[in-house]
Amino acid sequence: MALILDGNNTPTAGGVGYGDGTELAFTAAGTSGRPVVSGGAGAPTFRPYTLPAADGSASQFLQTDGAGALSFATPTSGFTLGTPVVTTSGTQISFTGIPAGVKQVVVSFKNVSSNSTGALSIQLGTSGGIRTTGYDSSVLGVPGSGAISVDGSTTLFVLTGDKPASNLIWGSVTLTLENSTNNTWVSSGSLNCDGAVNIRANMSAGYVPLPGVLTQLRIESLGDTFDSGEINIAYI
Repeated sequence: MALILDGNNTPTAGGVGYGDGTELAFTAAGTSGRPVVSGGAGAPTFRPYTLPAADGSASQFLQTDGAGALSFATPTSGFTLGTPVVTTSGTQISFTGIPAGVKQVVVSFKNVSSNSTGALSIQLGTSGGIRTTGYDSSVLGVPGSGAISVDGSTTLFVLTGDKPASNLIWGSVTLTLENSTNNTWVSSGSLNCDGAVNIRANMSAGYVPLPGVLTQLRIESLGDTFDSGEINIAYI
């Protein structure tokens, strides 16, 4: 089979050779850092994509910034689990170093209790500190017997109503970024208080705008000291 040269018959430094099995042609010298792709019929074309200067790591992929620059990135592996913190002392538990840009944080409670009747709460914070105003939060407590109770707060996310000190608390609270422009976060929680005195399900909800991106949060047993259990977070 004869080979027919077509187009720029002399290869040029930086050019690209292509063919369909019967013809071979060469493009002119390419533009440094820009890949060549085929649009189907006809010569390959240079697209306005700039490749990274160096290769990425194993299992990474190429991503675009939407303006023609390509870079290697590592696929996300889902939620990142924090380190459990035992709640056997103190009145506050803090989780700091939450990466800027997370969209959701789940706070998990396992057999948490305190030495008095104070409610559990969460406050969110940025690199500038903990936010103590601007909340709109409430919790509905449904006991095994007796009246339903509702508590609210504008200074924190309230997670439970007052409870007997002997109650153990478990469940989770999900914090979700609702608006990235003003950093508004919404809270939705389901915690169970179980003990010899009573059983109560606590359903909480609320929202708060932050002055910056979320990087920390604080859990508090209002007016009490923690004496059992542990708390952890997971974020994505």
